[in-house]
Amino acid sequence: MDIAILRTERAEREQTYNAVEYAAALHGARVVAYVDAGSAGSFRGFPVIHPTKLADWGVRMVAAAAALAPEEISALESFGWDRSQLVSFRTHPAECVERWRSEARWLSSRRPVMNYGELRMELASSKILGPAVAPVPSPLSPTARRAITARVLEAYKRADRDRATSGPYAAGRNWGSYLQATRPNFYSAVARNDVAALNDLLADCLRNEMTSGIFSSEVSGAVYRDYARSGNSVCESLRRQFNIWRASVSDPDLRRLASPGTGNPYGVNVDGAVVHGDTLMNDYRAEAVLRLVRNVERPVILDLGGGFGGFCQQLMQHQSHGVYIGIDLPENLLVASYFLMVSQPTKRVLLYESAEQPLDPETLAQYDIVLLPNFMLPAIDAASVDVFTNFISLSEMNYETIAEYLRQVDRVCRGYFYHENLLDNGDNYEFYPVPAFPELVNFTPISSAPSRWSFFSPNSPHHSHGEFTLMHRQIDHRRYLAAPAGARARLAA
Repeated sequence: MDIAILRTERAEREQTYNAVEYAAALHGARVVAYVDAGSAGSFRGFPVIHPTKLADWGVRMVAAAAALAPEEISALESFGWDRSQLVSFRTHPAECVERWRSEARWLSSRRPVMNYGELRMELASSKILGPAVAPVPSPLSPTARRAITARVLEAYKRADRDRATSGPYAAGRNWGSYLQATRPNFYSAVARNDVAALNDLLADCLRNEMTSGIFSSEVSGAVYRDYARSGNSVCESLRRQFNIWRASVSDPDLRRLASPGTGNPYGVNVDGAVVHGDTLMNDYRAEAVLRLVRNVERPVILDLGGGFGGFCQQLMQHQSHGVYIGIDLPENLLVASYFLMVSQPTKRVLLYESAEQPLDPETLAQYDIVLLPNFMLPAIDAASVDVFTNFISLSEMNYETIAEYLRQVDRVCRGYFYHENLLDNGDNYEFYPVPAFPELVNFTPISSAPSRWSFFSPNSPHHSHGEFTLMHRQIDHRRYLAAPAGARARLAA
């Protein structure tokens, strides 16, 4: 809903305009102007329009920031404005919010700027056009996609041949049985060496069994069908996540969130692009990680359990110039390899070749994306990783596997360990909370907080997760913590 805010003397005295602007953005309405019969120009960064122009601006409601006086109501009615579309937010906030949310078609972010010593809030808005569940064409040709499928299948077969069958690098009690139960068509295609069948599965991977447990917490095909049946409620869900995301990143540019078209994505149509709620989480994570290495020219980011590739995709959307190393079980790695190679066709990608393939820093530096099965983690050189990450999976592993992976964090990482994992078990969810993890030798905690995302927050009935950042005890201050040259120059001035 597009609204205008009524300028009045009482609102000027009480300084109540910001409350309306904030609430409108929060609940899906867009402020397009202030309305005033006696003045023009601009006010608080918005144009000031005459009441007779309200319809021309597409205004559906005039909201007053203070209690309405009878003469103010009469004045607007004299210009032809419908009384039912004039509401005071000060005296009827619930009615305003209910109306705004009934037509919540805008995702709006407000950013403070200083303009000649005056604080001003700049508004940026994108329009929700409804659920996006129609088929989405791939960004690459069928021939190019089939070639990628053939390549990732060969890498998978090599990894499957060399995988561990016991010990900490074997698929744990959770994932081992889960993969077999949820991906029958995948295993059948591999057993037949059927590139065409696998290519069809991967072309639709965000809507079928191929991303079960890595794009959704359940079987992906069922999750997609439930999503498609949910109607406009998915738009409201995205708006709530958007409000968290816009307050969590430095530049809430929705263009970064557009699905690349790989895997037949679904979500919400925002300004013509398909946006899924999980992308907001991955985008926040990408910015948080890149902020840690903002001084490093070509950082190495190792992501344990990279899933289908969504976090790496958002790193690329942030124009990361580093090396991304994705470590996962071979089944998940195949999906990530396909997703990223189709989505990022110009990037240099290294896949698994053999247990003896060189993984020294000089070799890795030749690539933008490196995708390796989990048992190759010990082959990564010591102190060669700038940020080691894990999101919502370490707690779900066998305890010996958790301990081994944390030993590898201590060994390979020289900068930061950033992860999101379990704080407390919830409904039908019994795994290892972070306080039960073995203690890291080389790292010290610098921040922790409950998850900001509703599904993982302490208020969730399912489970409660947290965000944790740890720093190496002997971190290279020059590499990671020195002020950027521009900042040093400003301080000197």
